[in-house]
Amino acid sequence: MSALASVLAPLGADKGRVIRKNLRFACLLVVLFILLATFYNACPSCNSDVVWLSIRLPASSSSLVASDIGLLSSTSIPCLEVGCSNNSLYRVKDPGPNIPSKGTRENVLNHQIGVEVSADRRFHRSYENNTQENASYSDKELQDQFLSVDFSKAHESQHTKHHRKYRSRRVHILEQNLWAARQAIFFSATKVDGDLYAPIYHNVSMFAKSYELMERMLKIYIYKEGVRPLVHIGPTIGIYASEGRFIHQLESSKVFVTGDHHKAHLFFMPYSVTNAVRRLYVQNSHDMQPITRFITTYVSEISMKYPYWNQSGGADHFFVSCHDWALATSRGHKELRQNAIKVVCNADAEQDFVVSKDVSLPEITLRAAKPPTKLGGLPIRKRPYLAFFAGQVVGRVRPLLLQHWHNKDPDMKIYEHIPSNVSKKTSYIRHMKMSKYCICPMGHEVNSPRIVEAIYYDCVPVIIADNFMLPFGEVLDWQAFSITLEERNIPQLKRILVSIPETNYTSMQSRLKHVRKHFLWHFRSPVKYDVFHMILHSLWLRRLASL
Repeated sequence: MSALASVLAPLGADKGRVIRKNLRFACLLVVLFILLATFYNACPSCNSDVVWLSIRLPASSSSLVASDIGLLSSTSIPCLEVGCSNNSLYRVKDPGPNIPSKGTRENVLNHQIGVEVSADRRFHRSYENNTQENASYSDKELQDQFLSVDFSKAHESQHTKHHRKYRSRRVHILEQNLWAARQAIFFSATKVDGDLYAPIYHNVSMFAKSYELMERMLKIYIYKEGVRPLVHIGPTIGIYASEGRFIHQLESSKVFVTGDHHKAHLFFMPYSVTNAVRRLYVQNSHDMQPITRFITTYVSEISMKYPYWNQSGGADHFFVSCHDWALATSRGHKELRQNAIKVVCNADAEQDFVVSKDVSLPEITLRAAKPPTKLGGLPIRKRPYLAFFAGQVVGRVRPLLLQHWHNKDPDMKIYEHIPSNVSKKTSYIRHMKMSKYCICPMGHEVNSPRIVEAIYYDCVPVIIADNFMLPFGEVLDWQAFSITLEERNIPQLKRILVSIPETNYTSMQSRLKHVRKHFLWHFRSPVKYDVFHMILHSLWLRRLASL
């Protein structure tokens, strides 16, 4: 027995050492797990099941100013429709007070310190009962860092569902690369281009990374079907010039266009609504059927000839138009209306414009086949007029504007037509260059070319068009360089403008020269960050958001 004990004793000692060693290793793993869990919970960009790039709806349907691009927390996702009580596509972690604008939105934004920009501080002022004393304020920080996101399948848009159904049948390397791109945008630590001025963007670092990936990755397939002038060509001068310019520059592109549909992220239908109206509409007939029939036939033909449309129900297809009837002409084809991306100037959230998938196209009047010249304006001290507007009295807003301000105040130059004795000395453009604020009311539709004209001539835009989704609002912080006024506050227009502190105005006005490059068409070939590339970037973001 003693002999057996002497044999087993070393084995028991070895077993004890092994057990103690394993216990130490297990304790080390537990400590490591606790540390990782602590870091995971503390990291706002890590505790998300899915990193989701989405288009943010404004918080209030009564004051739709511009959408933000965001990466959001893993919380419940409200409904996507504009009419919902909470019509935001996402909910931000620990949100501050959310007060919709009831008048002008004054912006007190900090200047850039070195290369870092602290969070912009916004003051939202609401004017009620026509008294300054009743104004209420809300103070909220805009964080430069985008938050993480979780997407609720219960609230997916029809546009996203079509893409998900497509992927469930066949997983593409193409889409895997898009997922990787979206992750890279979220975790971006990109060195910001010196051409980008941080205060005019929601998040300049993410925009820089997203734009860089778009230039490297985005490919678009253009359908060859159709004959001119209804397809492959559009107006390149006049008020609808953005439509024709985009068609021409995309079809001429060697960077973004591919002939291989397997490499395409998007499919472009290059028909021109403006040319269709000019060729097919019978004057004063009030009959849009010939135009709608042409577009419906075109979409039906490409969907029967090629498999691309049916693979996604048209969700990765888009058309571009600046004509006021663009949205209406899509109503003859159900999938075109509901699923396709509509890149239109008439970005009215109360019509068929779907904020979560469609793109707001800048309306830019080109008066000649060359870029505008003599941009910029007079220094602030040499701008004698407080506000300026001249234009046709159409729609619901302009009659009200002229009723309250035409010939009512010498500081407010509000005209239907500039008097001939005045226009001989001071032209329309000269008026813009001599005014602090340029009034940009909607006409028949919510869009107006005056917004871009005001930016061209360093005149702070005052946008009066409820439910208008501003161009590139997912990237540009319009509150940093413009004023959005609700239509019902037109009678208080001067008081609102005068109440804006001079420092606020100076900051907004000085930023316009940095915004201008995003709204310029270049005729020989597109230039980095110009309007052509910004439209493509908006499409790129919609494509990423559909994953």
